[in-house]
Amino acid sequence: MTGSQASRDATTLGGDVEEVAAVPYLMAAIGVAGVAALLWKALGPQRPPVRSVLAPDDDPEFIRGLNRKRQQPGDEG
Repeated sequence: MTGSQASRDATTLGGDVEEVAAVPYLMAAIGVAGVAALLWKALGPQRPPVRSVLAPDDDPEFIRGLNRKRQQPGDEG
């Protein structure tokens, strides 16, 4: 069998047999990766809620501290 004959036998509908056979495997791999990502999001490690950083004028604890300092007698600079 010559090289051109072998290449003609290995093609189906204009594409290589190996390429056509690889498509279902590629789709399965993408599907498995998608399912794994969804499961990781649903069942993965839980993170503690992150407290957002507040500016000093928005932080109630900071404002209370300023009020306490202002109300202390004899502490005028």
